[in-house]
Amino acid sequence: MDDFIIKTSLQIQKPSHVVFESITNFNLLKNYFISEYKGDLDKTKHIIWYFNEFKFGVPIKIKTLIPYSTLIFEWDIKNFKTSVNIMVIPLNLNESLVTITEETIESSNKNFEWLKQNTEGWTFFLACLKAYLEYNINLRKGALHFLKFE
Repeated sequence: MDDFIIKTSLQIQKPSHVVFESITNFNLLKNYFISEYKGDLDKTKHIIWYFNEFKFGVPIKIKTLIPYSTLIFEWDIKNFKTSVNIMVIPLNLNESLVTITEETIESSNKNFEWLKQNTEGWTFFLACLKAYLEYNINLRKGALHFLKFE
């Protein structure tokens, strides 16, 4: 059985530099995805993302940052260590395609729940990004408080 890999994409009606800035500028990321962060991308490659719904921070280790194009990081969420590749591809001057790939984790029944949750999570991330950039709406606010993560 092959390892699990997540891949999801969404087109956003904004220029690629605006989209990429919204993903890599943590003060902007707070408007639609994270609640807080610790670290400074300009000074360190180790960041912690915090989410209001969860009672833990998620350590992020930046591996590659190509301005306005690619962000690759590793993260460890409760012993699931994976690599996430976010690519922003300009389609024209005012449209971009954001593709997120998270890989790999061993294929097993136990890891299937991780695959399901993170696929949903990245799809929701893209929807939140699109709503924020195109309509200035924070879809995440109050949306996930029903979740009970310890």
